[in-house]
Amino acid sequence: MRGVWIAAAGVVIAACSSRGSTSAPTPVAAASPESIDARPAREFHRIAVVGASVSAGFGGAPLADVLTAAVPGATITGAASVFMFRDAVANGATQIDDALRARPDLVVAIDFLFWHDYNGVDREDRLARQERGLADLDRARAAGAAVIVGDVPRILTAAELLIPTSAIPPADDLAALNARLREWARTRPDVLIVPFAELAGPLAAGADVEVAPGETLPARALMSPDGLHPNALGVWYVMSTIDRLVEAAYGVPPAAWTFARPPPPE
Repeated sequence: MRGVWIAAAGVVIAACSSRGSTSAPTPVAAASPESIDARPAREFHRIAVVGASVSAGFGGAPLADVLTAAVPGATITGAASVFMFRDAVANGATQIDDALRARPDLVVAIDFLFWHDYNGVDREDRLARQERGLADLDRARAAGAAVIVGDVPRILTAAELLIPTSAIPPADDLAALNARLREWARTRPDVLIVPFAELAGPLAAGADVEVAPGETLPARALMSPDGLHPNALGVWYVMSTIDRLVEAAYGVPPAAWTFARPPPPE
């Protein structure tokens, strides 16, 4: 297994590329390594993608299309929306409703909680909104799906016109939100957290990313012209990274998915 506001969610991926040469993160799983090793290997035949602009393909490619190419024979449902920022709670519930009609055995929700947290007015409101998002992901679990969900970074790299300073949650609020996410996942062995928050940081000029063993590229090479969303190469890098996390967490065979690296732009 290998508005302007829409663009802001792409910084989740940009931030992953911002700390010099970066290797794959460690998955935050609900179970210990011993229990993960003891799990039977899993295969996913019906995969649903939910989330915001990164998942919907703004600047790169829709993750549903990427997974369709990577997992031959699987049924892929795309329910993500670039308009999730307008009302993440209502839109997230609708996305899960749409996804469940396909009876998924895996739900990919890497940026699903971003706008639940960023559109809150204070910590109490953000926690309440996130609980609504977690409840929706629990509905997917109750229907038999494993869940891959990203935690939420604090974005400081966007211009004021992209994400107003007043909309950026304080660092301690996001720490509390991500702690609650980890607590929620701890009792749910079918949940995998992709730890975007631990990789978040400014997109430093000249920073390199290890895109393959022994190969580094400038972080900007993974980004679309807006400087926020991943381009086709960036999407490949992100999905290849998640691929390795899923192999470790779910025991999916290494050859089950194949993400083809896009050709360099002409």
